[in-house]
Amino acid sequence: MDGQIGGVIDKEGNNKIDALEELTLTQKEIIKMIASDNRISRSGISEVLHINESAIQKHLNNLKEKGFIERIGGTRGY
Repeated sequence: MDGQIGGVIDKEGNNKIDALEELTLTQKEIIKMIASDNRISRSGISEVLHINESAIQKHLNNLKEKGFIERIGGTRGY
């Protein structure tokens, strides 16, 4: 596999994310943020979306359970 892991989602990618009916609007925004910066922190997401970190963690856990995101590496991973 050649190329960048993660990265910017083009307009078509954003449209695909927006079309996912099983995700909330907040979860869609979180996926877009992670795609544009795969090293963004929970506090960074919280700051941008104006939602507390515990709520962000619940969304992240839900996205992991549904298979939309996966953590690579430990605490220093992405």
